[in-house]
Amino acid sequence: MAKRRRHITYLWTWLWDLVVWWVASIVVLCTRGAYLAWQDGGWWAVLPPRDYADGETIWLGITLGHGGILSALAYGTQHDTTITEYHEGVHVEQYEAMSLAGCALGAVVAAAVCAIGHVAPGLALGAIVWVGAYPACLGASYLVAAARGEHIYLGSTFEEAARAVAGDHEG
Repeated sequence: MAKRRRHITYLWTWLWDLVVWWVASIVVLCTRGAYLAWQDGGWWAVLPPRDYADGETIWLGITLGHGGILSALAYGTQHDTTITEYHEGVHVEQYEAMSLAGCALGAVVAAAVCAIGHVAPGLALGAIVWVGAYPACLGASYLVAAARGEHIYLGSTFEEAARAVAGDHEG
């Protein structure tokens, strides 16, 4: 990842990181024998190496907020960042932007509902909007790719952007 994470982004991403990323990490750590590695402002659960059968799809990584899960094949070191890490780093930046939009929209929704006297439901609805922004934007991107007749995942704008940036770091 070319840029260091700006820790200020945790101000608007902490809820997703806490609810989704840390829960997923604990499950992976407990069930798959992974270990945690800190790199460029994010925690990455690195899966242990394994043998892949001929023709088997090799899964390299997934971003789940300020970090994600990487296969051992995709993980470099502090001094050797792999193309997959650049790729996943783009997804982290996309996540930060979507979370900021969700946080702002969630605050507006919460304020509006609280203003009419429903504080607890307002705060709950605001949190749902905040956390839901990331999966909603991803889902919309997949639907647009399908509507264009492209592969639902590979044709999404998020994946195309990450592949383009990671391609800039090849060779």
